[in-house]
Amino acid sequence: MLTTIFYKPYFSTTFFNSKNLGLLMKNQEVADLLREIAEYLEITDVPFKPRAYQRAALVIETLAEPIEDIWKAGKLEDIPSVGEGIAKKIAEYLEKGKSAYLKKLKKELPIDADALLSVGGLGPKKVKILYKTLNIKNIEDLKKAAEQKKIRNIEGFGEKTENTILEGITFLQKTENRISLGFALPLAESLKDQLLASKRVHTAEIAGSLRRSKETIGDIDLLAASDNPKRAVEAFLTIAAPKALLGKGEKKCSVILTSGMQVDLRIVKREEFGAALQYFTGSKSHNIALRNKAIKKGYKLNEYGLFKRNKRIAGGTEDSIYKKLGMAFIPPEMRENLGEIQLAEKGSIPPLVKLKDIKGDFHTHTIYSDGRASIEEMIKKAESLGYSFIGISDHFGHLRIANAMDEQRIKKQWKEINAVQKKHPKIKIVKGAEVNINKDGSLDIPPAVLRSLDYAIISVHTNFKMGKQEMTKRICDAMEHENILVLGHPTGGMIGERKPYEVDFDEVVLAAKQHNIALEINSQSKRMDLASPLAKAAIEQGCRVSINTDAHYPDSLEFMRFGVGIARRAWAGKADIINAKELKQKS
Repeated sequence: MLTTIFYKPYFSTTFFNSKNLGLLMKNQEVADLLREIAEYLEITDVPFKPRAYQRAALVIETLAEPIEDIWKAGKLEDIPSVGEGIAKKIAEYLEKGKSAYLKKLKKELPIDADALLSVGGLGPKKVKILYKTLNIKNIEDLKKAAEQKKIRNIEGFGEKTENTILEGITFLQKTENRISLGFALPLAESLKDQLLASKRVHTAEIAGSLRRSKETIGDIDLLAASDNPKRAVEAFLTIAAPKALLGKGEKKCSVILTSGMQVDLRIVKREEFGAALQYFTGSKSHNIALRNKAIKKGYKLNEYGLFKRNKRIAGGTEDSIYKKLGMAFIPPEMRENLGEIQLAEKGSIPPLVKLKDIKGDFHTHTIYSDGRASIEEMIKKAESLGYSFIGISDHFGHLRIANAMDEQRIKKQWKEINAVQKKHPKIKIVKGAEVNINKDGSLDIPPAVLRSLDYAIISVHTNFKMGKQEMTKRICDAMEHENILVLGHPTGGMIGERKPYEVDFDEVVLAAKQHNIALEINSQSKRMDLASPLAKAAIEQGCRVSINTDAHYPDSLEFMRFGVGIARRAWAGKADIINAKELKQKS
């Protein structure tokens, strides 16, 4: 079965801390159970119930307290969207560690629904037809049937669908071991905090591509300094409570957590910590360039320190190494050997945007579309983050899956925003909307409503498989409309679920710059779109960027830090980010 952990983004980052890592995993387990039940019910055409289980799963993923505590208090039915039937199934799972109902569904339909439904081009109805027609039960069966050209002959499929299925399988296999930054970073921080709290280490840090804020990672790397490495390793194993131990030595260990993620821990001496952190942070290309620079100066650089002959002359801190090499400190996010070495030699490393620079968020959703909180709940959270403004941008138009608003509902929303604004005068609430870009480049909103907004975010939510030229024209035509502030999740990719659509990105950047429209870095764990290479290319061409969370509940406003990490990988400064500036009032 292909792993799906990397595109499950809807958990509270405030809940994910060093004291409740295992408890959060239990919340996620229950949500996964309910979602799997929903998949089987949907495939067997059971009405209404799949939606109910999906709603309950989403709510449980966002809970700010352990579901086991709620269960023990006898209050499962107090959870929104959890009725008596679903509550009983949750209680059974928490008590026995299994679900008789799910076992019954799997017996009636013996397929790997989760894996099959993750393949592009397949929905519940098609999965059911494939099972009944070709006895396809899993990804392996599906791939074999597609390669043997058996799927194209089934009514309602055809050669195009068959090719799409093969492309989807290839995409999943390439990404199946990748974990989203938004999921991996809070988990790594939790492990690090618990290790520090154990008092078995002097210091600890996250390393690897995760420290460089790469959009997806292969595993989690942790580094710690200790005078007693053996005891530090034992403490970590107690903390991690791994499902599997891949390897263990006196100074390192590798484990697989219950979530399926691999974590590698290395223990070093205090005087080596800076050199080891620099080395294990990477990237490989950056490290090679740095070692070559050291060699030219007559030094030797490795994970133990910077040496002149056999004497260590730096290594306790990263900064000491860069300084000794005659360079300014290079932020981890920039270490990709893309010119940062040369800038550091000149002392010209640009000041990168920081989380504290962000003044507000333009992309948020409430119960007026597909969000899970009221306007005031979102505003209160934004105030707690110190924002000076917050944009409410619920879906507008005919996008049924997102419960998009019509004219009547958006006018009702505006009245509520006005009322909430009076109660919260210290933060400016901006009236926006997220609008679908139609296939022909028109917008799914009447011009009069578009003009009435403070701003609009336009995004592609449908017809992803258009040709490159068509898609490029579609998006560029859409940007010609008035009152547009942001192009949302500009490439349409979903980590582990859907590859980006084909588009001429250079043309999109030119159009965005021409119409003064910002390209979004969407901080949702399943999106991370724009990815840093494209964001860097856009900024270098003078295009503005907006870092947003696409928040669907209050705590997800904290996803902003993931987008800031991506922006730093793109070498973005405050001036490049529209929401790192104070809001200009609309005249």
